[in-house]
Amino acid sequence: MTGETITLNAPALPAITKSLTINGNGATLTQSGFSMANSNPTGSLLTIGPAGDVSINRLHFKGGRISNYGGAIYNRGTLSLQSCIFTDNSAMLSGNTTGATGGAIYSSGTLTVSGCTFTENSVSITMNGSQACNGAAISL
Repeated sequence: MTGETITLNAPALPAITKSLTINGNGATLTQSGFSMANSNPTGSLLTIGPAGDVSINRLHFKGGRISNYGGAIYNRGTLSLQSCIFTDNSAMLSGNTTGATGGAIYSSGTLTVSGCTFTENSVSITMNGSQACNGAAISL
C-alpha cells in the first residue's frame, strides 16, 4: 500500500497488546466522525497497551482527535517510530477531564523517535479552568 489513506470511523482500533511491525509505505492513517459536541471523541488513532512492543515505519498520522491523551498515538508499551509524519493531531480538554497532553503522541511507556516530522499538532482547552495542557507534539 503506497500513498493510500486508511480512514477510521468511531470507535478507533483496539489497543495493540503484542509485538507488531507496521510498514506504512507512505500511507495515511486518519479518522472521521470526531465531535467535541458530545465530549465523546473516537480515541487515538493507535493505542499501544502495556504489553505492546510496536515498530512503525513511514506512516502518516493525520487528524487524530482525543479529549485528553495522545491525538494520534497513546503509548503505554514500547514504541519505535521511524520516518513517520504527524500532521494536525490534537488533544483537547473538555468537561471534567484532568488535562490535555500529547497532541500527536502521549507516552507513559518507552518511546523512540527517529527521522519523524511533526506539523500543526496541538493541545487546547475548550472550557474555563486551570487544567494543564502540555506537549503539542509529544508528551512523556
